[in-house]
Formats: sequence, structure tokens, C-alpha cells
Amino acid sequence: GESIAVSIVPNHHSVVVTLNTTARFMWELMMAGTDIETMVTALMEKYDGLDLESARAEAEEFVEMLRSNQLLDE
Repeated sequence: GESIAVSIVPNHHSVVVTLNTTARFMWELMMAGTDIETMVTALMEKYDGLDLESARAEAEEFVEMLRSNQLLDE
């Protein structure tokens, strides 16, 4: 039931990141080409009671984690 993301970059250390349910949901959105604003909306729809500020913070933190671990190809 776990999901992982692995960064394999030549001449760098490989990074393995375990994705919880929310991170997996955001990962799947990103793999479908979803932009961050749509991700924020999807998070609020999925998690009833999640406010805009918290959803945006979650999405931005997730994207930054991907960047910092070289898991995002921009």
C-alpha cells in the first residue's frame, strides 16, 4: 500500500521518498499535468474542511520537496 518516488540523477546520490496518501494524490495530479492552482482546488475538494491557505501551503511544500530531491523535471 505504500508509494515511493526515486530520483536517479547521474553523478548524484539517489533519493527515495515515501509518499503518504495525500502526497500520492498530489503526485498523480502532477503526472496528469495539473497546475498548482488546480491541485489546490482538488485538495480542498478531496479533504472537506481544508481551507485555501492550508491547501496552497500543502501543494507548495510538496512541489518544493520534489524540486529539492530532484524529482521534478521542469
